[in-house]
Amino acid sequence: MKSDKILNVLMYVFFPLVTFLFAHNILAADTDDVTATVTPKIISVMLSPTSVDFGVVSVNTYMDTTATGSGVNTSITATNNGTVAEDFGIQGFDSGDWALVPDASHGNAEEFSMGFCNNGTCDGSPVWSDVGDGSYASLATAIATSGTQEFDLRIKTPFSTVATAEQSVTITVMATEN
Repeated sequence: MKSDKILNVLMYVFFPLVTFLFAHNILAADTDDVTATVTPKIISVMLSPTSVDFGVVSVNTYMDTTATGSGVNTSITATNNGTVAEDFGIQGFDSGDWALVPDASHGNAEEFSMGFCNNGTCDGSPVWSDVGDGSYASLATAIATSGTQEFDLRIKTPFSTVATAEQSVTITVMATEN
């Protein structure tokens, strides 16, 4: 009789409990894993095209990259090539012989001004802002990853110049995290 009771306990309690535990994988483990991922923060801007040729321009004359008016039809696209939203700044520098000045103060020999238009209607109704001289002017804000900002450039040549050589002007676009 005692063996019948033991057999009943084994058959009706122990075996079903063991079967339940194995069938439902309720077994404790002494280790487990977690997968961690990371995306590096990259701040990057790419320009296309990377050069503009205004050609031969008379003194005291505006020339721009729009498709209308005095334009050479070469708009520039800045692309957020990074992994976070970015702000773009724009800055210009003196050429070899000419000093960069704001458009409002332009008018002396050997001084030129450089502006940009980013209002989306540059080919029709451009609104020009001075590029930064010594600091960055705001070109665009909150540009998403792979997002773009199209802009145009405008130069006004000096009132007069003794320079006869071609002038190269560097315009820098800088990306910062938004």
